Amino acid sequence: MDPPSSDQPNLHKAKHLLYRRLKVVTKDGRTLAGDLVCMDKEQNLILSGAVQRTVNAHTGEPEERVLGQVMVPLDHRQECSVEVFPHELERFQRLVEPTDYA
Repeated sequence: MDPPSSDQPNLHKAKHLLYRRLKVVTKDGRTLAGDLVCMDKEQNLILSGAVQRTVNAHTGEPEERVLGQVMVPLDHRQECSVEVFPHELERFQRLVEPTDYA
């Protein structure tokens, strides 16, 4: 595979996340978990098979709701993580390290 052009290193990295299970924490405290099926150029995410996890304010009990497919705008995301298996960890750690393609 050819290295990405200098203007698209993030696109190259994002392709490795397609169809992976992501956990996204939103600024309003919700947690969404789903499979990444799309990311547009504004970095909005589309998750398939998404579930929303919250804590009930009155009882303190965790609640889960199946949402299906959702779009998570960049400006609503506070934190994002990817589910990886132990044998994949090293490969995914390289994705977040700075890379010199020169």
